[in-house]
Amino acid sequence: MFSGQHHIEKIRERLYKGNVAIMVGAGFSLNAVQLSNFKGSFLTWPQLVDGMKNKLYLSEEARKYAPTDPLKLAQEFEFEFGREALEDFLKEALPDNNYIPGDLHKMLLSIPWADIFTTNYDTLIERTRDSIYDKSYSLVQTTSDIPNSIKPRIVKLHGSFPSHRPFIFTEEDYRTYPTKFSPFVNLVQQSIMENTLCLIGFSGDDPNFKNWIGWVKDNLGDYASSIYFCGFLTESQKRNLESKNIRVIDFTKLFADEKQSNYHEYALKWFFLELLKPKRRIPYYWPKLNENNPLNDWDIPQNVRKKLSFSEEDLTEKNSIYDNYDLEKGIYAPKSIMQQSEKWREDRENYPQWVIAPRSARNYIWDNTNFEFVQSIIETRNSFSFKEYLFILYELIW
Repeated sequence: MFSGQHHIEKIRERLYKGNVAIMVGAGFSLNAVQLSNFKGSFLTWPQLVDGMKNKLYLSEEARKYAPTDPLKLAQEFEFEFGREALEDFLKEALPDNNYIPGDLHKMLLSIPWADIFTTNYDTLIERTRDSIYDKSYSLVQTTSDIPNSIKPRIVKLHGSFPSHRPFIFTEEDYRTYPTKFSPFVNLVQQSIMENTLCLIGFSGDDPNFKNWIGWVKDNLGDYASSIYFCGFLTESQKRNLESKNIRVIDFTKLFADEKQSNYHEYALKWFFLELLKPKRRIPYYWPKLNENNPLNDWDIPQNVRKKLSFSEEDLTEKNSIYDNYDLEKGIYAPKSIMQQSEKWREDRENYPQWVIAPRSARNYIWDNTNFEFVQSIIETRNSFSFKEYLFILYELIW
């Protein structure tokens, strides 16, 4: 079993109580579908650094001694060419219109997050909303959108293409961000106080990741809820994060040995499927278990399926508790009655605390409370101890 599985189960448990938010970094956008090879590709952080160096330092010798920190380089770029040129450089380096959301974007929005925060300028996540029919995300692009927004939200923390500026990118942008954009910082910090936070699409050296975690830790300290970094890390990066009380779900041992260019995609599909694992309790569907099989909904490579903590067989319904029916006597066996009572107990314990259950839930309960089964409880009462029979009646009456 994967060594971080216990972390995933804890996230899953809180997720379906509505208490997990996610922050999405630039690496996640690399999983989008590129429309044309001739209209540009998304650049990674190292490629952005090289692109700025090439424009700022004309000689190869000068580029050797240029800063490597992307925020410092962006600051130099703005000083040299102006803010508009810097933002045009970003739009050219991240050709949003040449990409459409991929499977991973749809999987992301299929998970019941409390909120989705992103530092990405591209519009891929919000465009994915058109493909999701069972939940609605409101979009927050500026601080003025916050008061009227309804959870769950997609919150664009660093600006958004094409025109919601500034795109947070320079050293000065980051230095002044907590003051100029304090509503965003407060929103994230409030969310982290209330929810578990997952981080995906970041590297351990990502400046967005380092700055956001710094702001959170400086202001919340021990009051922060659990924060999970989900990705690929070196041992030193892992130790560094753990020293800051950030839990690590490291995909390296699961997928780094695949030796394929898309192992990051495989790792995230695996992670999302673990969170979407069937036979979970979702309040919206009470008292039914969610019957969807996520393995049917997405293009899941075989090597990802093999690493899941559940299999196709786990998704198959086991024998019905109503199977033990005595045709001759016309009643259900005591074993079935006890099994059904245990299921009623589970339903009761998972009740979402509605004052009045929705009509769909009431109809489901009524339709599935078999009259012959209730009659069997009466006729088999002598097969149970007093305590057992009291338990059965209590759950039936509830």
